[in-house]
Amino acid sequence: MESYADVGERLVREGLISSDDLRKVARIREEQGAPLVRLFVELGFIAEEDLLPVLSKHFGIPHVALKDFPAAELPMDSLVGAVDFLKFSRLAPLKIEGEELVVATTDPMDLTSLQALAVATSFKVR
Repeated sequence: MESYADVGERLVREGLISSDDLRKVARIREEQGAPLVRLFVELGFIAEEDLLPVLSKHFGIPHVALKDFPAAELPMDSLVGAVDFLKFSRLAPLKIEGEELVVATTDPMDLTSLQALAVATSFKVR
């Protein structure tokens, strides 16, 4: 799996930001310690809707939007004890398919939270 550090270079290669933009954001990241991809959006170098498909390709994970999932209720009895953890970890359960819990996340590289959710719920988390 690629790293977040490589995302900036990919954005430059795809012509979505300039090398100069990347240097500016990298400098600000060093000063503030904020996540690189968040800074690209917050500082106006790229729109979130342009960044998300690139992140999807970069990390090899599907890009999903809430509109892609029906408004069906999830059987929450298996997730009741995990609500605070879901909020803290920025994980959103989307659907349950058999023994799999499909979640959306703001940080697909946070494997620790995904593994912890799997242990807490006894679901395979995807």
